[in-house]
Amino acid sequence: MLIEFIKAYIKERLLIETKLNLIGFTTSFAAGQSLHNGNKYGCRHKEC
Repeated sequence: MLIEFIKAYIKERLLIETKLNLIGFTTSFAAGQSLHNGNKYGCRHKEC
């Protein structure tokens, strides 16, 4: 039961992260920025 909940939670988190990153990349492109400036728009990965 708990394991299923954790799996569902992780899956949900990944979906949210992916959406945020897509929005961040779209926003950064629209602003004429490089992907490395994506962290200003919700991307929290170290590469950005």
